[in-house]
Amino acid sequence: MRRLNIALVLGLAILMVTVMSSMVGAFPFFACDSGDYGEIVQIGVANDAYIYQKGETKTNLPFHPGFNPCLPWTCETGGNRAEIFQMGYMNNSSISQIGALNDASVSVYGVMNDVNVTQNGKYLAAYIGTGGYRNRVVLAQSGVLNMAMVGQVGGDNHAVITQTAVRDTANVLQMGHHNNATILQN
Repeated sequence: MRRLNIALVLGLAILMVTVMSSMVGAFPFFACDSGDYGEIVQIGVANDAYIYQKGETKTNLPFHPGFNPCLPWTCETGGNRAEIFQMGYMNNSSISQIGALNDASVSVYGVMNDVNVTQNGKYLAAYIGTGGYRNRVVLAQSGVLNMAMVGQVGGDNHAVITQTAVRDTANVLQMGHHNNATILQN
């Protein structure tokens, strides 16, 4: 009987720790935010799409302040992924991400579309593709070791990439006529 009670108490304790540690925020030193996923698909005319994602900030353990088991190099965590797909004309796409290890992807096809991506953190990636005529892309990244790629096919398209840190990478590929690309890196 005594063995049965010990086994039952031990089993309940293990079950409780497992359940509580699987809840984000219940025990921050056991559970980590693995990131969020947002996707918007729009086909038509004059659509607006906006995704905002913010990563979890540093977790301070009571026995080891400043250490984050989710991300050992103690920067903001994130791991978020945002995707927007729009087909039509005069559409607006906007993605804003804060934190590390975030990924943004925008695909827009049509005429006079505006794309705006803002990322703030470390180890970020942004992929933007537009096809058509008079599409505008503004991509801004702050933080280190970020990557930005813009591909545009068509005429009179404009792309501006601004990166305000060190060890960032930016690429623009444009096919067509009267296209304009600017990369600003500090």
